[in-house]
Amino acid sequence: MNQIAMAAPAANGQVVRLERCERCKFSAVAGRTMECHRNPPQASIIPGPGGQPVTMACFPPVNPAGFCGEWRPKIEMAAA
Repeated sequence: MNQIAMAAPAANGQVVRLERCERCKFSAVAGRTMECHRNPPQASIIPGPGGQPVTMACFPPVNPAGFCGEWRPKIEMAAA
């Protein structure tokens, strides 16, 4: 049975958690932020010009060092 190590020792001897958003298959970099693409974009109503409500949808921003219960390992393909 294959198991993924969820923590690894760092150079300074401390344990580093491998379940991080930056290493998750559902994360995506958007400009200078990271978003979670596990679920469809979330709809929000924000104040627009003149105080009129405007509807927009976006993926939730996440901290690259964060994690959640939906974490899955990112599988990266090597260039051929």
